[in-house]
Amino acid sequence: MVEGKSPASSVEDQAAFASDARRASTQSWRRYSIGQRSVELPQKIAFYLDFHRGWLSHHYYGIRCDSGNFIKTMLLEEALNYQPLLYAVVAFSAYHHTLTQPNGKVEDFFYFYTKSVSLLRASLQKNKKCSHATLLTILQLATFEVRLPPIFRSLRPVDLTARL
Repeated sequence: MVEGKSPASSVEDQAAFASDARRASTQSWRRYSIGQRSVELPQKIAFYLDFHRGWLSHHYYGIRCDSGNFIKTMLLEEALNYQPLLYAVVAFSAYHHTLTQPNGKVEDFFYFYTKSVSLLRASLQKNKKCSHATLLTILQLATFEVRLPPIFRSLRPVDLTARL
């Protein structure tokens, strides 16, 4: 990853991230920092990462104790290095943020969830060896299987976005 640029671990990932950013040309960028890392992220992604860090605790993950503060620090640091995990964490945050809003809409959640699944699939096809970030992404996405209402669990990600 290039510090101060995008959360991408390779040149191809950086190009894909830049391409996404160009598609959302009206989207503004913001510097996001966690630990000693600082990167430029689209405003919406930075917003949901801030929401995750500020409001979501280990209880949202069904974890009894998080003495190392993994959920608010190490998970987010790892997400800045691996795009599928970044989008999975942002989807999780978007889902919970939607629940806090009286007229919450799930479009952001669906977009980020679908993006994460697509990127993870491409990553698994490209790299046969799984990393810690790959495992974290799979576990993060699995939280939706437990948390989502049954109607959403029965749909594939493509079906979810098609219904919007």
